[in-house]
Amino acid sequence: MKNKNTLNLLKPSIFRKNSYYMNKFLLYFVILFFSITPFIGFSQIDIQPANDITIECEGDVDSWLASNGFAVASSTCEPLVWTNDFSGFNFSCFETAQVTFTVINPCGDTATTTGTVSIMDTTSPFIEVSARDMTVTCDGAGNTGELNTWLASNGGAFSTDNCSGISWSNDFEGLSSDCNETISTRVTFVATDDCANNAHTFATFTIEAATICPTSHIVLSSQADVDAFSTNYSGCSEILSGLTISGSDITDLSPLSVITSVIGPLFNGLTIKDNPLLTNLNGLENISVMQFGNLVIENNALLTNILGLSGLSGEVGDSIIIKDNPLLESLQGLNNVTNPLADDFIIDNNDALSSLNGLESLTWADDVFIKNNDGLIDFNGLTAFESSGDFYVENNSSLESFDGLNSIDKVYSLSIDNNALLQDVTALNDTNIVNKVFIINNTSLSTCNINPVCYFLSQWDSVNNPNAIMVENNASGCIDIAEVESVCETLIPENDNCEGADELILGEPLIASNRFSTISTYVPSCNIDSQFRADIWFSFNTGALSMIDILVNGGYSLQLWEGTCGSLTQVAGACGANAVNGISVTANTNYFVQVWFDNSGSLVSKVSNKKSAKIAGNFEIVIKDSLLLTTEDGLDLEFSMYPNPVKEELIIKNTQNLTIENILVYSSLGKKIIETNNTNINFSEISSGMYFVKIKTDRGQITKQVIKK
Repeated sequence: MKNKNTLNLLKPSIFRKNSYYMNKFLLYFVILFFSITPFIGFSQIDIQPANDITIECEGDVDSWLASNGFAVASSTCEPLVWTNDFSGFNFSCFETAQVTFTVINPCGDTATTTGTVSIMDTTSPFIEVSARDMTVTCDGAGNTGELNTWLASNGGAFSTDNCSGISWSNDFEGLSSDCNETISTRVTFVATDDCANNAHTFATFTIEAATICPTSHIVLSSQADVDAFSTNYSGCSEILSGLTISGSDITDLSPLSVITSVIGPLFNGLTIKDNPLLTNLNGLENISVMQFGNLVIENNALLTNILGLSGLSGEVGDSIIIKDNPLLESLQGLNNVTNPLADDFIIDNNDALSSLNGLESLTWADDVFIKNNDGLIDFNGLTAFESSGDFYVENNSSLESFDGLNSIDKVYSLSIDNNALLQDVTALNDTNIVNKVFIINNTSLSTCNINPVCYFLSQWDSVNNPNAIMVENNASGCIDIAEVESVCETLIPENDNCEGADELILGEPLIASNRFSTISTYVPSCNIDSQFRADIWFSFNTGALSMIDILVNGGYSLQLWEGTCGSLTQVAGACGANAVNGISVTANTNYFVQVWFDNSGSLVSKVSNKKSAKIAGNFEIVIKDSLLLTTEDGLDLEFSMYPNPVKEELIIKNTQNLTIENILVYSSLGKKIIETNNTNINFSEISSGMYFVKIKTDRGQITKQVIKK
């Protein structure tokens, strides 16, 4: 038996042995703990799940992916890196994709979450151009050609869709081919995309009843004839060979309200003559077109107004003759008539007329005869009248002035004869008189030295054309030619030649005119016909400029010259109509600009060398720095396209020089055919039909229709 001391010596040895095994156990435990941690869910990344999302086909899926489906993750080991397994859509009307988002940290920890993205198309196509109504005249066979073309073009409608293609349908069921009455049908055109979303537009196709209008001239010689018009000429609204209303018992024209147009041969237009009981023309308001033949209102003893003609507009008849209507007080009813189609305007022997009110839209006539109207005081009403051939004002016993004729620009010959109270003709001050002037027997007229008369006198070739002017038997001051000449002033403008050139200030517009100017000896390089060039002159100094633009409007042309008066040289390439651009010039140098009107359709007037020169209205001229960029504000989109219909190449004219971003051509079904930014578009390979051209610019966009042959 061991003693107590021996036992005490053994205790440290046992303790040391137990401690060795304890430490070894703890080491194994730690290794095992960290080895199994990933498998028992103790990850170092915390993640909140992704959200599901549903979007339209044109929606933004990239934002959802970029936000990791709106999932949120955190970790003590950063930064975190996200990825996903989205591979895209093949787009159908409804499609879903499950996307797994994976996040990893630098410590090698990962976490995932899954979200679902759904894409669909629930948006209807957009009707950019609505269907339009169409009206045709019955052909007895259902007008199938016109109808089918209208239906095939969807009534001219045009639609687009952001997601898919478009197909069209309509609910047309049929129309009668009976021509005895007007029939119509309202058609719904439906634009449907590939996902069955649709949009509607509506229009009406109308087949008007066939008319029974004779090809010969119609004469209504009694009230019974007027009353029976609709029976005798069933459905006749367009008179094809003229209409005459002339009868001793005619008082009411209301049965003629079915008439919408009168087309007549020479002389046989619309004649209302010799109706002693007719007081007005009520019943003719629906006549909007009166082509060829004369419009005659003559010898209607009780006629007080012509308001029944208020539907007429534009060019009317070959001549307009209003004569021998003693009680006619006003010409209201002709307010929208612009001119006789080809010939005269005659107001003769209508004693109750005190003015010409009602002619506010009349702009010209071949010849004008205003005579024998005893109540006429002035020309108020002719405020828009601009030009005529011969202009006769004769035997108007109460006429006091030409007030109202202030816009008249040109007459071929002027005759003012036997107007006893006439005192003032200054309204003609800006009128060009081309061939003859007769001012005779106006016993109250003492002032004849108006501009055109004085100018005519100054250019008069009395040897070769002695009868071109006659002045006699007027009041003192206008007794004869010599008396008028003595009070006339020289009218040729100061800048008629280089020496008198008006000075231009760079960048500042100047308003001018070549009225009463003559033909200078300097011939521009681009003058069409030198004998028709009444030119005027301007001068300027270039200052610091090295390149300039010179602009004129109103149809004028210009030539830039350098040098001194008497020794001028044309600047090369600086001659043209409306503008010359990008012209190189020498700084601090004087130049001259010659301006004239070179349009073959312009008005003419005599000039000092006895030739006819072309005269236009006022124009504006300005000189600008070519290198200075300018912008335009308040611009409306204006494009012209030609030819239309097109066969080979469609040309788009960019009249405002806008920046064109692109040009899209769509079929009538809304299918995109062409995308380009070229303003010359090849249509040769495109099938016949109707197309829409959408032009997108930096100022907006515009859609125009074009037909391919």
